[in-house]
Amino acid sequence: MGESIKQRLELAFEASMLEPEEFPLNILIAREGTPLYNNKSISALEPIEILKTIAVFRFIMPRCIIKLAGGRELHLREHQARALLAGANGIITNGYLTVGGNNAYEDIAMIRSLGLKV
Repeated sequence: MGESIKQRLELAFEASMLEPEEFPLNILIAREGTPLYNNKSISALEPIEILKTIAVFRFIMPRCIIKLAGGRELHLREHQARALLAGANGIITNGYLTVGGNNAYEDIAMIRSLGLKV
C-alpha cells in the first residue's frame, strides 16, 4: 500500500509479539475506483523487494506459517516459486475476494518443481 521498509519491519515485529500460528502476506492490487488506484509506489514494487520482505518476516517469525496471498501472481509474476524459497511456507490458491489467481493445479506444479511436498 506504499508503506516504507521501516513500516514493514514495524508490522513484522508487532505481529511477532502476538505469536500467530499463521500470517497472510498480501501484495495490494490497486483496483480502479479505489483510493490507492493511482498510487505510483504500489506499481513500482519490484519482485526482489517482495522476496526480501518475505525473508525478513520469516526471520522475525520463524515458527509461523507465512502464507503468500493476494497479489502474488501480478507482482511476482515468474518469481512466484522464489517466494517459497524466500520463506513463505503457504500460499492461497484459486483466487481472492476481488480477483482470480492461479488454479490449484498450477500451484501444485510450482511446488513440486521446487522438490517440495504438497
